[in-house]
Amino acid sequence: SLSRIVAAQKTIGFAYFDVNYTHKNTFEYFNQCLRASDENSIFVFRGIHRSRSMEDVWTQICKHPRVTVSIDLFELGLVFFRKGLSKQDFVIRF
Repeated sequence: SLSRIVAAQKTIGFAYFDVNYTHKNTFEYFNQCLRASDENSIFVFRGIHRSRSMEDVWTQICKHPRVTVSIDLFELGLVFFRKGLSKQDFVIRF
């Protein structure tokens, strides 16, 4: 159903991923939503440190060439796609 929802959207400005899925599914969902994202889109991932597999997918997402800024808040991960920015990855520990 996600592919139908994404296809119906001109742009996805905000996407929230509750990462209770497998590494493969999470990365597939990210890539599906990425097709409808633009430089103002924000993706939020919950549970990025839930397992080693989820940490691996978070690393893959952060390394994606369209992701310009990533912020690791431990419970949540945020990614931004703003063009013209230097690649930056932040880890906030509080």
